[in-house]
Amino acid sequence: MSEEISKIRKRDGRIVDFDSRKISNAIYKAMRAVGMGNRELAGRLAGEVVEVLKGRFRGEIPSVEDVQDIVEEVLIKNGYAEVAKAYILYRHERAEIREKKRLFGVIDDLKLTVNAVSVLERRYLRKDDKGNVIETPAEMFRRVAKAIAAPDRIYDRTADVKETEREFYKVMTRLEFLPNCLSKDTLISTENGLIKLGDLGDESPNLKIRVMTDIGISEARIFFDNGPKKAWKIRTKMGYTIIATPEHYFRVIDEDGNYVWKQLKEISSRDFLALQREFLFSRRDPELRVPERIKRGGRPPKEITYPKRFDRRMAEIIGYLFGDGYIKTVGGVKESLKLAVYGEDDD
Repeated sequence: MSEEISKIRKRDGRIVDFDSRKISNAIYKAMRAVGMGNRELAGRLAGEVVEVLKGRFRGEIPSVEDVQDIVEEVLIKNGYAEVAKAYILYRHERAEIREKKRLFGVIDDLKLTVNAVSVLERRYLRKDDKGNVIETPAEMFRRVAKAIAAPDRIYDRTADVKETEREFYKVMTRLEFLPNCLSKDTLISTENGLIKLGDLGDESPNLKIRVMTDIGISEARIFFDNGPKKAWKIRTKMGYTIIATPEHYFRVIDEDGNYVWKQLKEISSRDFLALQREFLFSRRDPELRVPERIKRGGRPPKEITYPKRFDRRMAEIIGYLFGDGYIKTVGGVKESLKLAVYGEDDD
């Protein structure tokens, strides 16, 4: 009795589980390319391929190339020369695609398109200090899924973070969900204060700035501009607004009181958007993005020196301005700040 084939050697040397359904699917695709055959016939031919493998590789592990060679043999032997030709052409095309991906230095373990691999290599896959890619697309999706799932524990201590991670990983590898876009006017909490998302990429796509996330402070390294896209806008009863692509996911509290992920297009008036807690930096005072010196109007004009950082004193002055002050405008020009102070006030 022949031993069952349980493992197969991939082109990169990895040993993985053998699945005869992949052979059947490949044969069926070749049949469809020439307008003949059906699933049942493809399954019978795949079964014959498996029997040949069992006879030739007793106690050994066949390679992907070995399997494909036998598929061609079985197709020709059974009189399906046209199907075999289509299958050979498919193998040749896949070989060319693999070579193009190899030039990017990417091991494509998800069989993505060449264009997708090119984008991942340029933008998303981790690289070492010499610029060499050091993770596969699947590993990148796993990393992203883990980052997306991590905040669940903040909102719900009983949340099954591992299960959420698995779910996001599955939908991403099936290309059902990929991270989408926010409006360039979205405010980002950074070490230099609240900055519009679009302003972060004004100078260079390569960033090195700390930003606040649900799981703490992280370093943002790259800015992506994906061009114009259809966007939706939501306004909450408290006056907050968010603009993003319809497929972008947000944390919401649904009508049953559960913290769940929803795409923007799925959010309704019965949902509550979850706001990030402790979103401002507190470890150090953020830098102020204002001119170091500016001339004050009047006679004679004087130079005003602004503080370098938003410290407690600056916050106090702004508090006074909002509480008991105003901006004086002359001829449409904002000339000065005015504060109303009571003579016996301790401040």
